[in-house]
Amino acid sequence: MVKTSVLVTVLLLAVLVLAGALLLFMKYGVLEVNQIYIDGNNVTIMQSVKDGLDNIYTPSLMTEVPVCLAGTITNDGIVLFELEQAVIVYSNSTSVEYITCPTYIGSYRVLGTMHNHPSGECRLSTQDIETYTNDMTRGQEIIGLKCSQGYVFYILSFLYSEVK
Repeated sequence: MVKTSVLVTVLLLAVLVLAGALLLFMKYGVLEVNQIYIDGNNVTIMQSVKDGLDNIYTPSLMTEVPVCLAGTITNDGIVLFELEQAVIVYSNSTSVEYITCPTYIGSYRVLGTMHNHPSGECRLSTQDIETYTNDMTRGQEIIGLKCSQGYVFYILSFLYSEVK
């Protein structure tokens, strides 16, 4: 009896996960979610950018703060050379509204955005995914989070096939 309940629960969770993945694909055309950590070989953050992020995302920060990230994409991965804090319209501990990032910061193209989750959560919220898919239409490639695991980047585009 207990084994049957556990099996039914596991099957139900699997169906929910598959339904969520199907929803992402149907609504946003997302084929695969690729999580890239800063210590991987795919994302290189110049020290000045890392210092800037560390100055913005202090442990005492209790509201979400967005940052625009600029750099280049090479066969070896993404290199972030510049950052600029976005102009905030509204922010609290669970959401942020901000002015769209510029196309370039200095001579580097804006590749995406980053924001923090004061809760420490490292998953993208539904609002994050919607914002990111809108950013993709303007040529942005990545979304980053400052969370309990550090700096985490997600790529929900075909960049996955270029940057492994």
